[in-house]
Amino acid sequence: MASPKDFRKREYFRFARDVIQLHDATMASQKMKDPDFAKLWKEFGDRECNERIGQFLGATGMKVWGVVPAYKSIEGNPDVLPYENIKHMIEFQKKIAVVSCSCRNVTHLAGDGCNYTNELETWHCIQLGRGAEYVIARGIWEGIIFRGSS
Repeated sequence: MASPKDFRKREYFRFARDVIQLHDATMASQKMKDPDFAKLWKEFGDRECNERIGQFLGATGMKVWGVVPAYKSIEGNPDVLPYENIKHMIEFQKKIAVVSCSCRNVTHLAGDGCNYTNELETWHCIQLGRGAEYVIARGIWEGIIFRGSS
């Protein structure tokens, strides 16, 4: 059996870890151009998913997401931890992949996008480490940075 790290040679299927991963894996690609599918995702998020995730996180106190502050706002602060410093986070990655923003892709395709910017050209997300390896293997990246041995 292929190594779990080799996404192209995997001989089995795995479920997404959670609904967020499923969303990102299906919608973080400009190759995804199905407005009907995007409308279903958006409706699911608006009517069920977002509220339930919020209720769950509020009830459990679980911290799932965090905001990484703009570097200029923390520059020179000795109390900043490595996971709060975007430069530190990026500096130690061997692979970084740029992908379309899955949230913006959904709203754009569902006909509820921004009227002031071109979301598909302007808004992107980055994947680090294994996330980068995954989108590179799937061919849904828009830019890649390799450092050291790939």
